[in-house]
Amino acid sequence: MTSKVDAGAGNLTLTTLNGGSMTLKADLLTDPNTVNLVSSGAISQPGGIINTNILTGSSVGGTTLNDANLIDALGNFANTGSGGFSLTNAKTINLLSGGAVNAGPGTLSLTTTAGDITVSPANSLVAGTDVLITSAGAAGIDAATAGGDINVKGVSVAAGALKAGHDVAVQSTAGGVTLASVTAGDDVVIVSPAAVTLNGAVGTTGGGDSAGAGDALFATVSGPLNGLFKLDTQSAVFVSANTFTNAGGALTGKDALGISLSDPGGMTLAGAAAATGSTILASTLQSPNVTLFETGGNITVGDAAVPSQLNKSISFYTAGTLSVTGKFVPAVDNTVVLTVGSLTVSGWTPSLIQIVNDSDTGAAGPNHGSIGTAVLATANGPVSGALTFQSANLTSGGNILLGSTQFDQILNTTAAPPSLINPIIPRPALPINTSHTVLMAVGDLTLNSDNRILQQNTSGFQATQTTGAYVTGNLVVHGYKTAGPQNLDLYLAIINPGGVLLTGPAASLSSRVTVGTGNPAFRALYRVNSCVIGQQGNCTPTGDPVINIRPDELLADVLPKQVDLQDVEDPTITGAANEEIWRKPE
Repeated sequence: MTSKVDAGAGNLTLTTLNGGSMTLKADLLTDPNTVNLVSSGAISQPGGIINTNILTGSSVGGTTLNDANLIDALGNFANTGSGGFSLTNAKTINLLSGGAVNAGPGTLSLTTTAGDITVSPANSLVAGTDVLITSAGAAGIDAATAGGDINVKGVSVAAGALKAGHDVAVQSTAGGVTLASVTAGDDVVIVSPAAVTLNGAVGTTGGGDSAGAGDALFATVSGPLNGLFKLDTQSAVFVSANTFTNAGGALTGKDALGISLSDPGGMTLAGAAAATGSTILASTLQSPNVTLFETGGNITVGDAAVPSQLNKSISFYTAGTLSVTGKFVPAVDNTVVLTVGSLTVSGWTPSLIQIVNDSDTGAAGPNHGSIGTAVLATANGPVSGALTFQSANLTSGGNILLGSTQFDQILNTTAAPPSLINPIIPRPALPINTSHTVLMAVGDLTLNSDNRILQQNTSGFQATQTTGAYVTGNLVVHGYKTAGPQNLDLYLAIINPGGVLLTGPAASLSSRVTVGTGNPAFRALYRVNSCVIGQQGNCTPTGDPVINIRPDELLADVLPKQVDLQDVEDPTITGAANEEIWRKPE
């Protein structure tokens, strides 16, 4: 067709027969009615535009309409054979209710250079290869199915059911992304500078591992992650957003799941929605490996029982504070590798790691934090109800603190020098904690900090009855940027290589407790159950939990009668195993 056709207020139908193609070189005008293109061959548009209310049609061998068309709505359009379907519009276009665009075995491409792509219910887009939706404004899709990739980009995006044989990539450039459900054979990547809202399940089936639309979109946001999360050959789900809401649908990356947020209100992992910030529901993390990033605020872990599908690893990265305020446990004992912070990648190490547990107050309270869980009938066992993480590696640019709210606050803020820090008698004095609460239950435990690693003894004052952590493997302590922490005081029960539960001074002598190279200046301040690690009989006196301590001693500089740091470098040990006298070298 080489001449303009104006049907006025009527409909316009153009038809080719016997395999003939349709070539549009001039304008087709039917405002406000319908243009119906029916071709027994391919349809192309080397010139002219279509200006109509509704476009419908069919082709054999592909339809390409990529001029600056002015179409109000797209109805049913079907292509058979190769060539696919491609339409460009210079204004908002609506996908009609009940309509279907089928590109056949090829690619379906729909683009607006101005305006939105809006959707009515029960509309579907189908392509044997890819579905590509690019909107200059908002992008809306009710349903799309592709044998290859689905790639959707708009100022904001709202989509119903998306199903791709390979990748699904969804990107908003200013507004949010709202999705009903997503299934992909390889990767799902969702990127928004605003909110991502998921109203249903999002998952991958692992049908392929070649590069696709998801990999390309991930490459635009992965730089700051510094390799801490990768797509590579994994079949994964990855979400990058300012805020995140999930109505409860499963997030099922066959190999991995990554979520990176910049929410000033922070990120909370819990079993129910938090009052502020973005909540990630623990039950939805149905991928074997999960990695969570937060750049805008802090991370809080509340009551979070991870599902059995999360059975390999979970990692948290933030430069803010990471606080565990609820019971955080794996589904099965001695499974899941836990990582908090990076020892090598700057910017992803918490400024403070704290487990907050107020069981010593006698009330459940809002804070009853623990990593893993176990019950010790007494400080010396036996152990029951254990749900331990296989290992935990905690790296902090500041302190690592395990105890009550008051304990953590006091020992995080006190300006006392290392030699005057004692978690048994902090200043101001705290009530004796005799709850026997296990704050951490893990296999191998690695702690990395240049500052304070301090844990409250939940068995009161007696050094021979120490509770707070339960370790079934090795305890290893390193520094973050230096050779070791300034202070290390832990109260724990540890299982030795022979399977015997060690508590009290025996735990400090276990071959399973090591402190890397340590910081020589503070080596005498590295203690397990009040005993210097690896030094027989070198234990800080604590006395009996029913003792007579004057009020002025409880309020003294943290340790009663503490002396300068040089005074602890030449200990003289006398009396029983848990008694000692520190004196200056003569």
